[in-house]
Amino acid sequence: MTGNPEFRRYLVNIDSDSTQQLFTDCLVVGAGIAGLRAAIEAAEHCNVIIICKDTLENSNTWKAQGGIASVLDKADTFESHITDTLNTGCGICDQKVVEFVIRQGPQLIEQLFSWGAEFDLVDGQIATTLEGGHTHPRVAHAHGDETGRIIAEVLIKKVRQNPNIKIVEHFYTIDLLTNDDNECVGIIGSDKLKGTQIIWAENIILATGGAGQLYRETTNPEVATGDGIAMAFRAGTTIRDMEFTQFHPTTLSHPLSDSFLISEALRG
Repeated sequence: MTGNPEFRRYLVNIDSDSTQQLFTDCLVVGAGIAGLRAAIEAAEHCNVIIICKDTLENSNTWKAQGGIASVLDKADTFESHITDTLNTGCGICDQKVVEFVIRQGPQLIEQLFSWGAEFDLVDGQIATTLEGGHTHPRVAHAHGDETGRIIAEVLIKKVRQNPNIKIVEHFYTIDLLTNDDNECVGIIGSDKLKGTQIIWAENIILATGGAGQLYRETTNPEVATGDGIAMAFRAGTTIRDMEFTQFHPTTLSHPLSDSFLISEALRG
């Protein structure tokens, strides 16, 4: 199954007769905040397998130090947050997406809080700070600059406790499998212990994160290599907004040590 001679569709040969196979209703590829939250939601309706190339604790989410911007203060408004976002986006934001995300934000942060996320508090309420691009204090933090880790821990705990979710760590996804109608029907990958496997699924969610490791200098973990983007492209998916790559603007770089983030608060 190699496609036309000018474009190799699959990176490995596929023999479904001799390859170990798993089946699920929903497959989530990636275990950062997007993949974990998607698995939790999908598990309300069906059986889920969530896979990641390393462990659940190794993701951009886990290493993220900044906060989450949302309308949490009664003096703040959705309209103000939307305007700030569109202004900062310099005319290239998708306004419908901006409005949807901002209006959903408060209830989702409150949900994380109710699940055990230890956001920093003032007088029993989630504290907010004023940061770049905002005209109102609306950035919530957890344990100072450990927001990503705290949120990831909460979501990982929820995933591990859910009987409808099967977790497969150390699984390297190689390709999306498509049928003759170009519908995605599964994935092929390599399990660290069991070797090559096929996972068939009625629904597949790609939440594989970015590609920071393509660059010489990055604070992304070693798992951020853009595999999901590449396999989606090979499968014929439309890829959009590829010009947008986020970099943390301040990093301590030393030739004898790994680079690490310097707090946004310090930069301010």
